[in-house]
Amino acid sequence: MPLQPIHHIDNSFVWGSWFITEAIEELYQNALLSPEETAFWHTIQHPTPQRCFLASRLLIKTLVGHWGL
Repeated sequence: MPLQPIHHIDNSFVWGSWFITEAIEELYQNALLSPEETAFWHTIQHPTPQRCFLASRLLIKTLVGHWGL
């Protein structure tokens, strides 16, 4: 999972970026989407936005996990 370095701005703000190299199947397996996210993901028709959606969810979960939440 190519998470780029996490940047800490202060104690309450952090940001990161994800360089997407994974196939849709791998992203989907690792994203662990909620039922609502899964329903939305199925409305996306093109593979590129599908991959971006999944990678963004993985990035969010990784950054939130970084704080132990």
